[in-house]
Amino acid sequence: MKPPLHLLATLSAALMIAACERTPATIMTQNPSHAPRPTCLSSEIRDRLGVRFDVAALEELLGTMPASEQQDLLNSLGASGTAPAGGETRDVSVPVRSTDPVRQALLDRVWAPFWETLPPEMLDRIDLPYPGRELAKARRAARTSRNEQ
Repeated sequence: MKPPLHLLATLSAALMIAACERTPATIMTQNPSHAPRPTCLSSEIRDRLGVRFDVAALEELLGTMPASEQQDLLNSLGASGTAPAGGETRDVSVPVRSTDPVRQALLDRVWAPFWETLPPEMLDRIDLPYPGRELAKARRAARTSRNEQ
């Protein structure tokens, strides 16, 4: 007998959160010498990240970053899709806050889909530092409100 799909989704989300709890987080700072520039991700990366993140917002965010930092961000979000050789693990640092309000809004948009895939009770956890929780709550409340009308 196959396990119910919602059980698999909940288990996957719990495992992702457990892994994320051990991931260091960083604060992004704005470097004024880097003007925003268009960034387009490959369809392979868009497909890989589009399940958990807002890829359009991610492309906007990448456009505010120096090229040297873009690949680090993509790798920290899982864009490479490849496991380290020999089963090695490495620490990654995931940006969760920015001193620039425009970048912070982009970070919130990037991460909101991650929260929206989780069960409602996970949105109330305050021990996870990832952005987008409040945006995901607002989106969920708006959907609930529309469905009730």
